[in-house]
Amino acid sequence: MIQHMRIAQLRVAARPAQRLGLQPRSGRSGLAVLVTLALILTISGLLLVLQQRSLSNRSVLAGLARAYATDLAEDAVFARARVLLANAMTGGPSKLLLDGTPLVLDQEGEKVALAAFDVSGLPNLLYAPQELFDLIPSAPRDLAKRRDALFNVTATATPASAAAQFLARLRLSFAERQAVLPFVTISGTSRQIAPLRAPAAIKEAAERLPAYFLSNATGQTVRVGLGVSGH
Repeated sequence: MIQHMRIAQLRVAARPAQRLGLQPRSGRSGLAVLVTLALILTISGLLLVLQQRSLSNRSVLAGLARAYATDLAEDAVFARARVLLANAMTGGPSKLLLDGTPLVLDQEGEKVALAAFDVSGLPNLLYAPQELFDLIPSAPRDLAKRRDALFNVTATATPASAAAQFLARLRLSFAERQAVLPFVTISGTSRQIAPLRAPAAIKEAAERLPAYFLSNATGQTVRVGLGVSGH
């Protein structure tokens, strides 16, 4: 009996460790850890993607809100400008002058400069004589000669939006075009200027011109400019 017990003990001791269930338990535990880590990494990645999408959506919504607010502010400025312009053109009460004098508007804390030019107070690029161009300090003294050499003034007038291009065709430098453009027009067919509507920079000199260069008529076209005021 004692021998049988010893033999059984020896057989048990001789069994491999695997057969006692030690190694399989360790393998299953390691696999579970790997699976858990993989799940954590996957969930973290999904949370990061969702967070980035949320931030992107917030940025888009904020941009849309700013654009909408800007559009509303612009519409409000244009509405005020239309009223001021209508009154100025019809002789009604208006702080806006049609000689290019800027009128600063306060729109929700922003300063906006509004300027309007009655084109009857500006020399016409297509028809005006050199005497009217000489009113502009920075204009070339042969501007009319260049114009006549380039363009038949009896032809259909170029659209007003092409005034800068027309000055370029007259070989004015960029700096000259920028200086001359505010004081000229290609709207209408007049060879005269209305000094009462002329910009302040040329009004005094225009009033001293001989009568045949001057006109009392006011035009039907007004050029309007809007910009942010530095005041």
